[in-house]
Amino acid sequence: NPANMKQIVLSACRSDEVAYEIDGQGVFTRHATEIIRGGWKGSNIGLINEIEEVMGDRPIQHPQLDSTRADRTRKFLSGRR
Repeated sequence: NPANMKQIVLSACRSDEVAYEIDGQGVFTRHATEIIRGGWKGSNIGLINEIEEVMGDRPIQHPQLDSTRADRTRKFLSGRR
């Protein structure tokens, strides 16, 4: 149950999809690290949304975020209060 989660889970794709790689690196990881290295200061769900945007209109996979509602909007890597 997401309301009882104690962790934040970022997934490269839905459970019915494949997490693709390009040149030995995961597509999700590649996009996420580029965004984070660029100084990402947004929320956990904002990061997922940004990755989805970079993947374009016809993505080969769909990143997922599983967490409590509060953790979805919490600043990325900010921990809990």
